[in-house]
Amino acid sequence: MEENRFEGSIPSSLGNCKKLQVLNLSSNNLNGTIPKEVVSLSSLSISLVMSHNSLTGSLPPEVGKLTNLVELDVSYNRLSGEIPSSLDSCISLERLYLGNNSFKGRIPVSLKSLRGRVLISVPDRLRYFKYLKSPTEFGSSEMRYPCSEKTLNRWSLNNLGRML
Repeated sequence: MEENRFEGSIPSSLGNCKKLQVLNLSSNNLNGTIPKEVVSLSSLSISLVMSHNSLTGSLPPEVGKLTNLVELDVSYNRLSGEIPSSLDSCISLERLYLGNNSFKGRIPVSLKSLRGRVLISVPDRLRYFKYLKSPTEFGSSEMRYPCSEKTLNRWSLNNLGRML
């Protein structure tokens, strides 16, 4: 259902689709909050993509019920609040995209317990390089950090290495 120019809020009735394995609502004109009924849909086992919309509010803690989900992408929205620590229950998660929102606080240490190779995209303000020794500290082989050219110019490879 991506790129269909849908407008309005995501209907909570999508939570009634008990056999749904993939839900891609990206690149529409959706707004409002993410219904907890959608992120509680345990049948979602491949991907839940809601990127490039105007979703607001927080990422519901019920997202932790998506224990079989491989990909979660809520990037490029207007989400705020803290990243829920319940994400550590998503034990099959391999790709997590949170960037370009207004999340605050630190990346939950609980994400370290995820077993898969996790690719995490987070906003600049959530980077706490001094607390990370390497991306593998989060069970990940790669972490992406969007940063401006101005930021890159301030760093040298040596400095970046010390921060990681």
